[in-house]
Amino acid sequence: METASQELLERYRTLQAEQQRHQLALEATQDLIYDWDVVTDRSTRSAALRTVFGHEGGDDSASWWMDRIHDEDRDRFGRVMHDGIRSSSTTWTTEYRFRRANGSYAFVLDRALIVRDGEGNPLRIVGSVADITERKVAEEALERSNRELEQFAYVASHDLQEPLRKIQAFGDRLKGRYEEVLDERGHDYLDRMQHAANRMQGLINDLLSFSRVANKPQPFQPVDLARVAAEVVCDLEVRIQGTGGRVEIDDLPALHADPLQMRQLLQNLIGNALKFHRAGEPPVVVLRGTMHKPDAGSRHPRLCELTVTDNGIGFEEKYLDRVFNPFQRLHGRGEFEGTGMGLAICRKIVERHGGGITARSTPGEGSTFVVHLPLGHTQGDTRP
Repeated sequence: METASQELLERYRTLQAEQQRHQLALEATQDLIYDWDVVTDRSTRSAALRTVFGHEGGDDSASWWMDRIHDEDRDRFGRVMHDGIRSSSTTWTTEYRFRRANGSYAFVLDRALIVRDGEGNPLRIVGSVADITERKVAEEALERSNRELEQFAYVASHDLQEPLRKIQAFGDRLKGRYEEVLDERGHDYLDRMQHAANRMQGLINDLLSFSRVANKPQPFQPVDLARVAAEVVCDLEVRIQGTGGRVEIDDLPALHADPLQMRQLLQNLIGNALKFHRAGEPPVVVLRGTMHKPDAGSRHPRLCELTVTDNGIGFEEKYLDRVFNPFQRLHGRGEFEGTGMGLAICRKIVERHGGGITARSTPGEGSTFVVHLPLGHTQGDTRP
């Protein structure tokens, strides 16, 4: 009898210690932890309801919480919740605005786990609500700043066109009318001026192309990448023949995208592969497309992976982040032409389409640029 009592006492102490650890964990986190009994419509919520959102207690029903979701977000959250409950899903993750006790709204991230019985019926929903207001405000400020910077780049580049045209025009007149009058030094000065003006024209054109990705988007529509790639190779025919190279195109999918930007993406990637070839080695460029299942939780049903592989000079992968930045060059202007904007434009196009771009490379052996793009978008979407 005494042994049994001792065992019960030890078990009670163990359970009590475990309960204390759980309570300390709840108090330590800044997230609100909730446990909603779907059958009885009763919820328990952690102290963060008061410490983070200022609410003292509150009704334990789901409707009390729903009433405090922003009017513009309530229906969407309701659909996420009901779709999760009615389907076979075990989780949901969504963002919305939740009203604090003082009347202001917090941006929150709601992550839930749906507990079901043996027949799949929902019993409980356990989750957390994190206040992400600071992050959202910072994201919105960054997005606004980027829009302003892109608009400034577009306007500034456009305004630079006219004075540059005058420099080029008067330079051409000077060379045409006074070439015989100029001495060797005068010819050298004139050539330098014209070369600098041409480089400036290239920079302005690339800067305009970069800003147009966001400022002049076209609606998404079905795009046959195989056809686009064939047209790009046709446009690059002179360069391909000049280098003695070849471009191989594997099966490519169709997807919803901005057709002009898909053309620009492939032209930049294939053009770069042809440009950065090894001396005495004809460039070989291979363009492939494969399908991939999306990561768990992705809102896109299917993903396309495009790879552009070459046998060129390659680069050290420690410079991987740098090659996608505007006006970044790994080689001197005398070695290879260009402004260093091509890959930056590629990254901006891919990101606008909700994808990603990276590369694998070995110096002296070549590079493979890898692009992931979602196959589907809403018809007419322009995605900023």
